[in-house]
Amino acid sequence: MFDVVENEAQLAAVIGHEIAHATQEHTWRQMNYHKNIKMALGIASAVASAYGATNLANISNMVGGAIRNGYQRSLENQADRIGLEYIVRAGYDPREATRFWKQVTRVAGD
Repeated sequence: MFDVVENEAQLAAVIGHEIAHATQEHTWRQMNYHKNIKMALGIASAVASAYGATNLANISNMVGGAIRNGYQRSLENQADRIGLEYIVRAGYDPREATRFWKQVTRVAGD
């Protein structure tokens, strides 16, 4: 990250984004999101594997991953929006956040 940040406003954008994760309790929310469904998929995958149905186990694991990834993306979007609010209130230019994330994508990929 420090190799990509060009100015204080961009650093503030990153910090605002991460603070938003904390204030919105994203770690706790992510751990508890669809807890029962994820548990059922895990059990189904284990049972399928035990009976040699590896294709069914793989499908179950893929569905679980899709559930996690879709929800995680919504949390990232929320952290982006709230982080921007934080940096604007602190007096930083919100356009620098966009410049920073574009540079991250160029350097590290999507």
